[in-house]
Amino acid sequence: MDLQFSISLSRILDDRIGIGARCYETGLLVTGVRDLSIAAGWNAQNPARQIHVGDLILCVNGSRDVHQMLATIRTADSLDILVSPKDTTQDLVPVQHVKDIVPQSIVDCLPLCCAGDARVSFCAICCEDCESTELLLRLPCRHAFHSRCAGPWLSQHSRRCPLCCREVSVRGLLHVPGGMDTTPAVSERGSEGDDDSPSRNGGTTLSL
Repeated sequence: MDLQFSISLSRILDDRIGIGARCYETGLLVTGVRDLSIAAGWNAQNPARQIHVGDLILCVNGSRDVHQMLATIRTADSLDILVSPKDTTQDLVPVQHVKDIVPQSIVDCLPLCCAGDARVSFCAICCEDCESTELLLRLPCRHAFHSRCAGPWLSQHSRRCPLCCREVSVRGLLHVPGGMDTTPAVSERGSEGDDDSPSRNGGTTLSL
């Protein structure tokens, strides 16, 4: 029996869909459903077709590409989502090929910023709230997330921002014979044109 089911969500203005997800080869594994979100509202109104942590999103608006599905969930006004219940999501293979992730040494050089300064009230990866004084990891696209969420996301699952799908590129940052790089190109904080956000590697920021 086919246990897959479809849900339809509509965004009004800047309302949050409220689904946290992680990339796998076959789809997006749901890691969180935010309270008072559009997804939570769907669950309340559709008890027979609720989306839960552990479910696998197979298709969003006709696309089965995991990165495109993520971008669509974050930005589209209307969503048609095909879901496989968690009891059927066995033997998932993470999207973590070397070419698709960011080396941990690069992740460690990304700058931190205060959630309040970045105007971020919740982490779009785990769907949990952020305190205004909490330090978040900021990507080159300027989107910011919990360090505990963004670090594993980049180093284990995808080099793309979970919100806009822009790549965190390491091209030109590392140098080895033959044209590839292995050492982060960093500049001292406070130099002209540098980012002045605090960093986890002792006050330096990465030029991406």
